[in-house]
Amino acid sequence: MAVAISGASAATARAENATVDQLIKKLPPPESVARSTVALDPALRDPLSKQMIDSAKSMNFGNALSLSQQLANRYPKSAAAQYLHGQLALILRRFPEASTAFRKALSDNPNFAIAYLGLGMTEAWQNRFAAAMSDYRQVTRLAPQKLMSVGLP
Repeated sequence: MAVAISGASAATARAENATVDQLIKKLPPPESVARSTVALDPALRDPLSKQMIDSAKSMNFGNALSLSQQLANRYPKSAAAQYLHGQLALILRRFPEASTAFRKALSDNPNFAIAYLGLGMTEAWQNRFAAAMSDYRQVTRLAPQKLMSVGLP
């Protein structure tokens, strides 16, 4: 009986991980966020930002995360730098770090819808579905016309 239950819960966990993996893949790549806000945010004009994006493009996410930490520390009031750090931490499943970074981005820019999306995915990964839904509602409130651009129904 215990084997059947643990097998069922393992299958459920794999299904939940697959669903969350699909949601993470719907986040726009770091370089698209950087391109859209580069003219407005000095952190994204920093050479460190380009190095971080190049590392992410080459799938070297560990190095990209390290560079994003440096960028976020160098520009603590940059919502974009904090968001990029959160996104890379989320990709590497470093949920507390991702959550902190997304929350910092939102404290700097409370209308940064994509940070709410990242925070919602972070919450969902940790089985905090009520919190995730609250974050997703913020996304739909702030950017309903942009939902298709991030792949949400």
